[in-house]
Amino acid sequence: MTEGFPLHARRKEATVAAWVRPQGQVMILLSAPLKERPTWYLLKTDPGLLGWVREDTLQGQVEGLLWAG
Repeated sequence: MTEGFPLHARRKEATVAAWVRPQGQVMILLSAPLKERPTWYLLKTDPGLLGWVREDTLQGQVEGLLWAG
């Protein structure tokens, strides 16, 4: 991860619930339906926080992920 990024409590919500710290580790738990754009992912951070992040944010911040398509 190159820099920190925000996690949201709910999809499509502008309010930031927490920030993922730079060099923090995350686990992708699930994604919103593909027909819904933008795609949102539910993440769990290394301290155990849960939150939603948009695909474009995730792609720009997390290194080492392989993307289909």
